[in-house]
Amino acid sequence: QLWARLPNLPEYQPYDCEVTVGSTPIPAHKTILALNSSILREIKEEKSGEIVKLEVDTEFDDYEDIIESVVKSFYCGVFNCDMEFDRAKIVYKFCQKYSVEWLSKGVVAFFDDVIKQDTGHKTFLDVLIFSHQIWSVELMKLCIKNLNDDKICSLNASKEEVGQLTYFCVETLVTSDELDVTESILCDLLFTWLDTRPCIPPGYESLLSKIRFRFLGKQYIMSR
Repeated sequence: QLWARLPNLPEYQPYDCEVTVGSTPIPAHKTILALNSSILREIKEEKSGEIVKLEVDTEFDDYEDIIESVVKSFYCGVFNCDMEFDRAKIVYKFCQKYSVEWLSKGVVAFFDDVIKQDTGHKTFLDVLIFSHQIWSVELMKLCIKNLNDDKICSLNASKEEVGQLTYFCVETLVTSDELDVTESILCDLLFTWLDTRPCIPPGYESLLSKIRFRFLGKQYIMSR
């Protein structure tokens, strides 16, 4: 009964705050924001009469429609917006910044599905790079869970795309204890990545010391 009434809450009680994204004010209720997020704790309040003004981080200024859909989802527990990959990344960043845990879990499940459905490597690569851009251990672990020999071979066939990996992306792959892949194939990826660097990257020796290969000895790696 509570969730049935929440979508119509503005009809029962006038809104008492506005969440501003760029130049777009989104009417809301402090109670709903507090139940679903940390927006009230994270953003300094400014009052205009009886209305509390809350301006979200400027990195979301170009995504008013997405953030409006997120705020509206607080009232019904359902995110009613087309969940396409780039939009999902914006939703996830917002959820991480303002602690929207229930929606964040839904976005992670979406990423999990699209990685599994992609028989190649492109979605995996996108999520892996994104996970390091925002430093989400949760998404890094998701990538590790979904990595297999086919995805590594597919990625390794494109030297240009391997070159998109950062040092920390590679470190995540070669130092994980949870990977279930053929070590020699992963090792090939490591050396393809090294071939894309203009020089030996800083921290390379440290990276070698962290490698978790169980069956390939360090001598094999050094011989390469």
